[in-house]
Amino acid sequence: EVLLTYIAFLHAAMGNAYSTIQNKIRAIRQHHLMAGLGDPLQQKPRMWLAFKGLKRLSPTTARKFPVTAEMLADVRSRLSPFDDHGSVNREREPYTGSHRNDTVLWGAISTAYFWLLRSSEYGVHDSRGGPDWTKILLGDDITVEEALATLRIRGSKTDQYNLGCVRTHHRSGFGDLCPVGALAALFRCFPTRRAGQSEADLPL
Repeated sequence: EVLLTYIAFLHAAMGNAYSTIQNKIRAIRQHHLMAGLGDPLQQKPRMWLAFKGLKRLSPTTARKFPVTAEMLADVRSRLSPFDDHGSVNREREPYTGSHRNDTVLWGAISTAYFWLLRSSEYGVHDSRGGPDWTKILLGDDITVEEALATLRIRGSKTDQYNLGCVRTHHRSGFGDLCPVGALAALFRCFPTRRAGQSEADLPL
């Protein structure tokens, strides 16, 4: 009864997915076994029926296709951001309404693509009311030099021990499709977001 109530709570109140609920129940089983107790999942036919029902209620997984360099180039062709030398094509209408905003958008997209970031590591989810401060990139987390850029990723969904990691990219050599150039242009537009400056503790 306790396990069934817990499963119902996770699904109805917490909104957990089928796979997440399975993992939590298996964690309970593992703790019991490590403590030398019996397997709490044995002789529980109603619990397995509940799992079958949850699986039927679960939406089909929407498989996502990978983003390609061609797709990235198409996005860039629609924008009119500043480059890392401070130049911009004034004849092209900015997609977001301003060249500075286009620079921010292109910087975010380039950074996410080349450093394989999850959305919570570089953006804010509208429904959550703010960034996840343990994960989101801050100005202090980024160092841009002439030929390379280095990111300190403080936390990630895949970093179970929250040890963080440091990743470096060199200039790509492919014109506009360069994460170093995109970040350099971003910091040229917003110099106070650079590491050590007045807004360096804010999200990039």
